[in-house]
Amino acid sequence: MKTRFIKYAGLAILGVIACGALFSGVQAEESSFEVRRAAMPVKLAALRARADEAGGKDLSLALLLGSRNKDARLVGSTVLVYQEYPKERKLAVLLAAAVRYSERLEVLQRVEDQTLTNALLQAPPEMEGINGMFQTVDALNALSPAQFKKAVDSARASVRGLEYTRRAVPQALKARGQQTSQADRD
Repeated sequence: MKTRFIKYAGLAILGVIACGALFSGVQAEESSFEVRRAAMPVKLAALRARADEAGGKDLSLALLLGSRNKDARLVGSTVLVYQEYPKERKLAVLLAAAVRYSERLEVLQRVEDQTLTNALLQAPPEMEGINGMFQTVDALNALSPAQFKKAVDSARASVRGLEYTRRAVPQALKARGQQTSQADRD
């Protein structure tokens, strides 16, 4: 009976130690997130300065980041939803806007840099894509000036390409429809 009690007491102590270690790991992860989140205004300001130097004064930071990473695009579109619909609290409206915005990279141009900074400062750790956004900010800040210039040019080119495609496809379909109707008449 004594040995059984000692075994169970030992297991209980090990369980408490394991729970304590797990809890401290979760706390460390949260405090790491807090540190990364608190550093975002400085990192975004540095990113804005680098983008301006690289000829990206006309690009929003959300667009620049979203062109590099899917998570950053998701966070940027979420920020845009709250920027565009600040008083809206109906979940269906917000979700529809988020889906519509996440499909189109060029709408991230409308996200204001200050709104993005404020949103990242308030982002909860469980927000979808937030860690990817933080990693993208860090990765862009770590690029050499030449690589950063390429990233800015790439973001600008991808938006231009999307805009051109959105204009050209309907025109091509319309022209194709006119050719088909003429062929039917002949």
